[in-house]
Amino acid sequence: MSDSTLLPCGLNPTAKNSWVGSISSLSAIGDLANTEKPEEIQSESLLPLIATDSKGGGSRDMAYNEWNLASTRCGVPLELRTIRTKTHKCTFELITGAGELYDLANDPLEQDNLYEDAGAAKVRKELEDMMRARPGKVLNAFADPVGAA
Repeated sequence: MSDSTLLPCGLNPTAKNSWVGSISSLSAIGDLANTEKPEEIQSESLLPLIATDSKGGGSRDMAYNEWNLASTRCGVPLELRTIRTKTHKCTFELITGAGELYDLANDPLEQDNLYEDAGAAKVRKELEDMMRARPGKVLNAFADPVGAA
């Protein structure tokens, strides 16, 4: 794209091959508004990934997701955290220590769970370290769920 296609904020709307989640939008809006990110914001801005200056155009190694489910949803409460990289996807259940780990390069349909496989221990540890390094303050107090969720 030419410079004439730059958005007013100086971003070039070109496709990128990087991992982002919708939660990154909030930090990006803060960046565009030139505001400081509060500690409670649990995301990293996606603007550095799409910026057109010399600092932009990078990529992320992974995407992170977390969610909690009440026991009314599936019989037991769950605290789930997922890390997704280009080659692997791992979901950790923090209450029980259970999980799922998939080698997406060799098992794109996620049929072979490697979470307890000794041969995948190094990858699992790397993904767990990524999960524990998540941005923002860890929130532990939540409102009571409404409905079945």
